[in-house]
Amino acid sequence: MKIVVRILAGTASIAICAALLIGGLAAAILWTDSGQDLLRRKTEELASNALGPGYVVALGQQTIGIGPSGRIGLGFSDVALRDRETGETVGTVALVRAGIGVSSLLYGSLALETLAVERVRLDPGSLDGEGDGEPFVPDDIFRTADRIFTALDDAGLRLLEVADVAGLSGDTDTRLDRLTVSRVGPRETTIDLTARLAGHEVAVAGRAALAPDGDRLAGLTLQTAPLPLAFGEPPQDAADRSVAFEGSASLAAELATTEAGRNLRVRLDAGEGRLVGRMPVALRSGVLELTVDEGRSYARVSAGRVETASVEAEFRGGLNLVADAAGHHGFSLASSRLISTAGGAGAAPRSAELTLGGWIDPADAAADIERLVLDSGVGGLAGSAALSGMESEDRIRADLTFDNVDAATVKAFWPIIISPEARSWVIDHAGDAGRVEGGNFALDVSVERLPKILDPEISPSAEEMHLALAIDGAAFATIGDLPDLSAVTGGLDFRAGKTVISVASATVAAVPEVTILPSSLQFEREEAGVIASLSLNIGGPAPALLEIADRDPVKALDKIGWKSDEVSGAATAGVNARFLLGRPGEKSVLQNWTVIAELDDVGLKRRLEGRQLGAITGMASLSPGTVFGEVDATIDGVPARIAFAEPLEPNPVGERSLTITTELEKGQLQAILPTLDDVVDGALSATLVRSGDTYRAAIDLSAARLRLPATGWSKGPGVPASLSFDMTTDDNALSLTNAKLEGEGFHAEGRAEADGGGLKSVTIDKAAFSRSDDFSGSVRREGGGFKVALTGRSLDARAGLARLRAGGMASATDTGTRQAPLDLSIAVDRLIGFGGEELRNATIAFRQQASGAPVADIAAVAADGSPLRLAIQKRGEGRSVELSTDDAGALLRFTGLYSNMYGGKARLAMAGNQPAQYGGQLALQDFTLVNESRLARLVGTTRDREASLAGAVGQELQTSDAYFDAASAQLAWNGSRLVARDGIIRGPIFGSSFEGVIVDDAQRIAIDGSFMPAYGVNRLFGAIPFFGGILGNGQEGGLIGITYRLAGPLDDPTLSVNPISAIAPGIFRRIFEY
Repeated sequence: MKIVVRILAGTASIAICAALLIGGLAAAILWTDSGQDLLRRKTEELASNALGPGYVVALGQQTIGIGPSGRIGLGFSDVALRDRETGETVGTVALVRAGIGVSSLLYGSLALETLAVERVRLDPGSLDGEGDGEPFVPDDIFRTADRIFTALDDAGLRLLEVADVAGLSGDTDTRLDRLTVSRVGPRETTIDLTARLAGHEVAVAGRAALAPDGDRLAGLTLQTAPLPLAFGEPPQDAADRSVAFEGSASLAAELATTEAGRNLRVRLDAGEGRLVGRMPVALRSGVLELTVDEGRSYARVSAGRVETASVEAEFRGGLNLVADAAGHHGFSLASSRLISTAGGAGAAPRSAELTLGGWIDPADAAADIERLVLDSGVGGLAGSAALSGMESEDRIRADLTFDNVDAATVKAFWPIIISPEARSWVIDHAGDAGRVEGGNFALDVSVERLPKILDPEISPSAEEMHLALAIDGAAFATIGDLPDLSAVTGGLDFRAGKTVISVASATVAAVPEVTILPSSLQFEREEAGVIASLSLNIGGPAPALLEIADRDPVKALDKIGWKSDEVSGAATAGVNARFLLGRPGEKSVLQNWTVIAELDDVGLKRRLEGRQLGAITGMASLSPGTVFGEVDATIDGVPARIAFAEPLEPNPVGERSLTITTELEKGQLQAILPTLDDVVDGALSATLVRSGDTYRAAIDLSAARLRLPATGWSKGPGVPASLSFDMTTDDNALSLTNAKLEGEGFHAEGRAEADGGGLKSVTIDKAAFSRSDDFSGSVRREGGGFKVALTGRSLDARAGLARLRAGGMASATDTGTRQAPLDLSIAVDRLIGFGGEELRNATIAFRQQASGAPVADIAAVAADGSPLRLAIQKRGEGRSVELSTDDAGALLRFTGLYSNMYGGKARLAMAGNQPAQYGGQLALQDFTLVNESRLARLVGTTRDREASLAGAVGQELQTSDAYFDAASAQLAWNGSRLVARDGIIRGPIFGSSFEGVIVDDAQRIAIDGSFMPAYGVNRLFGAIPFFGGILGNGQEGGLIGITYRLAGPLDDPTLSVNPISAIAPGIFRRIFEY
């Protein structure tokens, strides 16, 4: 603008000077030399008045002629304007033409009627006028205006035309196209001007009037047509981040004379305009009017008003036009009306008062707002701001402090240049409740950086711009359908292009039982645009939290197919969502989201994959395409640790996996799976890992006792053992493969299948429960029971024999208990028993129906090749038990029942018609008892002991290798006891008669009997009619013998002998029997 003023002043000065020079030349030509000198002096005087004494005019080539209207036309080309002191050319004129009226010459006077100046080139920097180096005073404005217009009036021109005025530099963006000054009355002229200013067309129209005495300007009006205002390039598409302003304005100036004196008013009227780009602002109108009173050094802001789509402001103030000693011009500005509706759609208007005070320094292009106050009535902000200059390294600084500003005022007056996207979000989502307790805004940026940080694509650094606010009692709508927050305490922090709204505590609207934990909302610019990141942390009842997590935009339950009322318990959850913010009016785009929950004793009210989960405590995370977590829970009552990952449709992420670990104390497994009570007893730990559709199980059985009831095998606590297998499920079917049971001294491998009916099949590929085992087998469900088949090279039967020995015949003869059907077949090359004995080519067939006693058929060959056969068969309504072997001693050693017998043929036949009621006979032949210590105690091996049987007969009796040719007894089994009657054992040296309980349900024995030497002869006394009853002891008794009792635990009974009976004849010996 300064350049334009200088150009206009220079142009007018040259035109006036040219008019006087032309008039003088005409007089010199038409009249005398003395007249020419007088005219030149007059010309210089008028030029000095117009331009100041610092300039001189140099004339170029001249022409003269008569125009069509009868006027005399004079012209000069190549006119120059030079600095008087330096001689430097400050302006040139290509052509000056003047018209002189003939009538004025007839009356002896010279009057220029018209003047035209063309192609003027000026140096605006050299046209500072008079008073260089002197302080500016406001009255210079009025004196300059007086000098120009009085000079024009003195020249007597009726018309002045100036065309094509520009700077010497050749810049055509700022130029004067045409200036026309016309006299329309006494001392009154009109002004019309067209020019280009910064590339835009400018038209000015005006009127000037001199005072009646003609020595000063009495009135002046200048008015421009609307001027287009624009800068920047508007964005071409949504991806274009350009910023531009489009609008118009007009400028008016008026010099008026009042009773108080003259004043000059300059007024700028802005029409509709808009800032387009990432920070759109609509300008409806604006007015700025400055008034300067002649004789005063103060410019008043006589009118000030700005109106945008959301803000209306009216203000007054002033500016000292005379600088102080420091070169500063003080100013003040205060709003008389400041109203904003920027707080959101439908928001009530908010009013405030803005006060500014400070100084400007035009010489250094510096300014300092020493006092800046925005008062909302109950609070506000205050601070200062400064501009050190307009060089690139100069700084712009601001420091503002917030104090108790209500939320509505913050929204209404948040500057658009500070985090515009965060501002838009707050305006759209924050309510009017609450306040900013305190805060600070700091700005420290270079002039060079200021335009850059106003570009939304470029974020200011933390040192350049920082905003920090403390919030209390605010209310926010979050995102989508997530619940609103009220009574919010927290803060807002903007630095380095990142805005973080933090929430320390809040209340969830309509869900009072939910508690808000520390949360945040962050805005940050990335390459794709502005990203809003929500972190909402909440705690409370699990159903309420799931209801919140199921709202738009997360809709978590849609992904997992659950309902909020299908859970119980409590939890804390973090809802995290990431949005790409759209432009105003555009919908934001959800880029990603996650829900992370800390569960506390959560229960599920419906089964999951057929299992009941409860007491869930731990972490779970849900995000697009996957859900994963790690929790402690109970599965069907079993405490377990669960780590899981589940891909979710429609865009699954990752692999499906599940790891379940559990540690069961003694008794817990039995409570869960009572059917395993006879198999597993004690603590165990297990791990179940799912990969895809397969589960891999690993169970540590080291601390547990394992038993296989059917075989009698067991493993004690502390013996290392583990079980592993792969498991797959399909609907109601279960398949176990690659199963391995491993431990110290035993192992097994196989597979199994189960369905809704329970165990379906088991295949044992190989097994060894002792070092001697080498077998395989299968178990298959059939007819409501199981069919078991075992085959192999060897099978260690000692554990099973020990179990049978401990349990007696109850399981083999019980016909009253209902049991699951069992069909068992075993075929092994070697069946290994106790005492180093084994049976070869052993086959076992066992069948147990749902009720009744089982049937069995056992066949084998002893080590010496003798056959063995045991058959339990159905006979009529009862059962029969038949045993035959030619080596009873080997069978007894094999079973572990008795180890001192060798040889002997045995036949057992028993039968029964009622449940657990069996009777029959056992017969033995040709067997030997070797090193039987209890036999030695009965007999007494030396004759020195008179109270012994050997002493009674008077000879030594050999017991270390006692042969017997026969033994028999009547046996009866009543379900709990095996009783012998009429039992005898006889041999060539001695024998015995006995009867009593062989074994009862307590595994005890109670046998009474008589033992006699020389049994083959001694028994003859008992066979003599009548005398046998006296001398002997019945037909199988003898004259000489002892009575004894064998009683106590079956494994270690106590032998008691009555020595008195050793010398008594038979009938008397009965008196002394036990």
